[in-house]
Amino acid sequence: MTIAPPGHETVTIVDRWSTAFNRHDAAEYVACYAADAVFEDVGLHRIFHGRAELTQFFNEWDEASPDSRVDVERIMPTDGGAVVTWTGRGTLSGEFSHLSPTAVPGSRIELRAISVLEISADGLIQRHTDYYDVLTLLRQIGVVSG
Repeated sequence: MTIAPPGHETVTIVDRWSTAFNRHDAAEYVACYAADAVFEDVGLHRIFHGRAELTQFFNEWDEASPDSRVDVERIMPTDGGAVVTWTGRGTLSGEFSHLSPTAVPGSRIELRAISVLEISADGLIQRHTDYYDVLTLLRQIGVVSG
């Protein structure tokens, strides 16, 4: 369900962002961000600055979970951006430096999340902050029992 009307600038950039992620297209994914963008993963306590760090993050995640995808559920425009709800799905088939090395390969991930996006005047993502239940993630990848 999308709240913003089709063609709205926030819908356009979110569609482009999620499509690039789901196609595992690092260049197109990173092109959704301003050159000096900041991406903060609150659950993992990580902050990535600029396209070079975003490219490295994307490539590492794609290698660790090559079947991963995001399914966008809602796009809610705000002044200067959007709040996006989505579910990420995939299989952890390799190591990801931002997760515990005790993560169990073959673990299935299905994680609901919220992204808060600030969109620049030229329609690119200037700041991206992700929020999700990290305990659920850690349980799904076998780092904690539950």
